[in-house]
Amino acid sequence: MNLLRYPYFIYSIIFLIIWSLIWLFRKDLRKKLLFVSIILCPIGPISEIWYFKDYWAPLTITKFFINIEDLIFTFALGGITYGIYKIVFNLTNSEKKQYKSRIWFIFFALAVVLGSLTLFSSFLKINSVVVTIIAFCFLTIIIWRLRKDLIVPSLISGLFISILFFIIYQIMFQLVPNLGELWCKNCNPSGIVIYGLNIEEFLWDFSWGVVGGVFYEMVSGYSFTSLSSFKNNNVKKILSNFNTFDNYRNGLGKKKLNSSLDILMSTSTQKVLLIRITRKVDYYISKLIDFPLSADYAIFTITISPLFLDLPFFYVNFHTAGTALCWVLFYTTLTYCLLKFSQTAWLSLIKLTEHINNLLATETNKKLLIDLINKYINLKKQIISSFITGIVGITILYYLSPFFSKFVKFGFASYFQVFLNAFLGMNAVYLFWVGTLYFYRVKSMANLSLCWYSPADTPAISELSALLASCALKSIVGLVLLLFPLFYYINKISSPQIVYATSFIFSLSISAAISITFFPQYWLIQIVKKQKDQSLAELRIKIDSMFIAGEKEETINKKIALYHNIRQSPDSVMDINSTINYLLSVTLTFAPYLLKYVIKILKYTQQ
Repeated sequence: MNLLRYPYFIYSIIFLIIWSLIWLFRKDLRKKLLFVSIILCPIGPISEIWYFKDYWAPLTITKFFINIEDLIFTFALGGITYGIYKIVFNLTNSEKKQYKSRIWFIFFALAVVLGSLTLFSSFLKINSVVVTIIAFCFLTIIIWRLRKDLIVPSLISGLFISILFFIIYQIMFQLVPNLGELWCKNCNPSGIVIYGLNIEEFLWDFSWGVVGGVFYEMVSGYSFTSLSSFKNNNVKKILSNFNTFDNYRNGLGKKKLNSSLDILMSTSTQKVLLIRITRKVDYYISKLIDFPLSADYAIFTITISPLFLDLPFFYVNFHTAGTALCWVLFYTTLTYCLLKFSQTAWLSLIKLTEHINNLLATETNKKLLIDLINKYINLKKQIISSFITGIVGITILYYLSPFFSKFVKFGFASYFQVFLNAFLGMNAVYLFWVGTLYFYRVKSMANLSLCWYSPADTPAISELSALLASCALKSIVGLVLLLFPLFYYINKISSPQIVYATSFIFSLSISAAISITFFPQYWLIQIVKKQKDQSLAELRIKIDSMFIAGEKEETINKKIALYHNIRQSPDSVMDINSTINYLLSVTLTFAPYLLKYVIKILKYTQQ
């Protein structure tokens, strides 16, 4: 059976795959996700009573009125809409109900939608999708009136769902170019089409997301709460709260911090470009809607900005289309990773500050490290280097674009996405190098305070090692996201320029990834070995002096046993999780090279 003859089935399966990923990675949502999906599953086949008449007529595998595609699609979409806002912003439902339950709203919503379709679509012959959009908007107003706390989550959910549909439709257009002709019955009464999609589809997606994204919370009385809680509540306060951007102080609450290094690390975040950009966008969005939001909203806004900025260029024929648009959508994941990684990595480093402070022992060491941080975390240098890298990225794309012209149409979004990723990527690398120098300076210091009987078990050492391993994996994931499209075109375009450019970018990226993650790990091992040698030397002197003093044999044997225990203590600072992260990093490094073999296998199976 050729599945391309049944695009609705493929379309439904894509949604089901996304639903499965949410199920797999968010155990806390599983029961409610399944409950919402099962409850909403029958709505799909019921709605087709009207949609099949005046909106679309997709070919189905079963060819029955109640078809498998509708069941799969509605099941998956219900769960995705419930979970997507929580997934992106790392939220879950509160443990206790903060509002009263409104079970009646389920029956009210069903009556509004079905009643509207019956009256306005069946009798007055108004397009069923238009009627549904209006019904969803009416339900949205009711939700907002009863639960004002759901206004922002509702709007954000609508935006997420719209973007998700947009991405999936662009994938479908690549698989089935004539998808509109196969499905459309009277699906575009307005005649407005944007990026190949009818405006009615956009409005339906958004209006459904606005209602469905908060429907469970509206009915159950639960609200949203953060899934993860920081061990250091003071650090959480420092990183999250603000009144205005101008008087925002990253050192808020710093009197409770324990050392000058703690204070420096907490206040240094204002000098980290990616964090500063995120917070400033976050502040302006919060000010616009007069409601405080977390930095995740700003990250998401920056991530999707190329798509929105590309819209005006649609009318001057400089918009991004076709395969290029798919790659812009693909690269938004890299943008998100770069912004999110900067937040989480720096937060992890701040949380380790107390351990590092204890490791340094002397005030001289602490002052040296503070001077180093102040010297290298320079906002001006970050801006200049990132901007230059962004311009270089645009220039490379401009000169390579003729080689891609047969396969892809670049537009404003393409160039802006390249600039954005190059800009953010350079700053991430800059922060990595600062971290590398940070580790190197610690290695070069004397009189470090480690566990003398087992240096590898020193909290600062073991946790820094774990952080490095995590950073290694995340940097390689970013590298793969960067190179995957380039390797895709290497297999399509036999141009030495493409090969040279890709090889250069790969060599530069992998060298940076290795230098900023593997070298510091080696330096940590050197710190451990240095401490072991020092402890063993001191014990040898102690044992020799005990022999000379003629102390008891039993006492001397205990010291000798301790000597052997220290000598046999591990030099490696990596635990099993860190080792796995490095192995995954090495494996992922060569993943793009495997693409051509995957393509050959797929072609062979199609034959």
